[in-house]
Amino acid sequence: MTKYYIIEHKYVGPNDDEMYFDVDDIKICSKPAKANLSGEVRTEGWCGTTDDWSVHAHGEYDSLDDAREAIVEKFGVVRRVSFTDYYEGAGMIEAYKEGELAPCTRNITYELIYDTMEDDVDAHTTNNEIDALVSEYTEYLNEDGYEPHESLKDILTEYRDDRRESYAEA
Repeated sequence: MTKYYIIEHKYVGPNDDEMYFDVDDIKICSKPAKANLSGEVRTEGWCGTTDDWSVHAHGEYDSLDDAREAIVEKFGVVRRVSFTDYYEGAGMIEAYKEGELAPCTRNITYELIYDTMEDDVDAHTTNNEIDALVSEYTEYLNEDGYEPHESLKDILTEYRDDRRESYAEA
């Protein structure tokens, strides 16, 4: 009978680099985690930390549905992520990240809204219009599975202010 194991990988190293933003994951695997030093099989608890990655085992389950339910019980709302984004070794069956929406860094938020912002914001855009755009862009990004960075309003305001400077210089 196939058993299913929940294994969590958390990056615990320096996190000032966007490369490590939203990289933690939770996997359902067909093989249990192993302690990093002894190689001992672990179905519960900390398995060790190697190269700034901490591994935790969160149980053994008799069915895939039981493992999925346990993930929600242990981690709350999660979103399933694509296999192509992850190492498919260790018998990985499914991968998840915490939270319903993928959080964005300031740079990712800027990239996601740039083309629309170019059309919507100019030197004459008011603060009230920026507030309305923040709501509109947040809704748009949420529908696409993203949570914009808290600086969304600042991004729009700075873009508008740059347009004002360019307008004044012309």
